[in-house]
Amino acid sequence: MTRIFLIIWLTMPIFLMAQSTDNSTNTGFSKGLGTNGYHLTIGSQVGFGSNHLFFMNHYINPTAKFDVTKKFSVIAGVGTSFTQFSGLPMLTSEGSITKTDMNITHLYAYAIGLYQLNPKLNLTVGAAVNQDFIKTESPIFNTTTNKYKDVILGIDYKVSRHISFNAQMQFSDNPYRQYFHPFSHQTGFDSFGAFNRW
Repeated sequence: MTRIFLIIWLTMPIFLMAQSTDNSTNTGFSKGLGTNGYHLTIGSQVGFGSNHLFFMNHYINPTAKFDVTKKFSVIAGVGTSFTQFSGLPMLTSEGSITKTDMNITHLYAYAIGLYQLNPKLNLTVGAAVNQDFIKTESPIFNTTTNKYKDVILGIDYKVSRHISFNAQMQFSDNPYRQYFHPFSHQTGFDSFGAFNRW
């Protein structure tokens, strides 16, 4: 039984995250419609997997929130991330699997609109422009620069002060989207970031 647990533990991926956020508030718009909030998110992720897979990601994401009206806010941000993969399994053009190393530098800018329908229900819409610089030995990535756009539509229902349900759809024209896991920090609004940021 101990061997079974040891095998399961060794073959499961290991994932660690660290993140730091700073929030300062300044005076609002001239008619008292709200305040401007500024955030700075800095983080790192490290992951290990079976067959010697390793990845490391570092990111920085400054954002600003503008309360346009009492019910409508706009969040704008820019950011960059650097991801390094080692032993990444890739499908070759011949259909076989090979391992490769890959470095991705990701730059992005985004804007998100948050509209409060009532105290418990929020709607979100956002857009982002992205650019990736990919360095790899894999023949499947035939370009080293990738420019693309993302759009999100989302809804957030707050059950209580500490519990909320979120749903989000993301549309992207990124031809390599299938290679990014949903928990990586790719843009400022991936993985429901827009709902919980403020």
